[in-house]
Amino acid sequence: MRIKDISKWERPRERLKLHGVEVLSDAELLAVLLQKGTKYENVVDMANRLLAKHSIDKFLSYSERA
Repeated sequence: MRIKDISKWERPRERLKLHGVEVLSDAELLAVLLQKGTKYENVVDMANRLLAKHSIDKFLSYSERA
């Protein structure tokens, strides 16, 4: 499913603006940071796949190095 196929009010970026960071899942937060998916995978699916493959702690350690 493409992000454009999701109701505007259910998209991660819009939910973040309306309700704040507290209501988003880790995958949705990562999707907001990534901004775009690929031709074959929407950004939320990509974020879920990345989080399944790599723990959230690993992503946090990357940000500490930057």
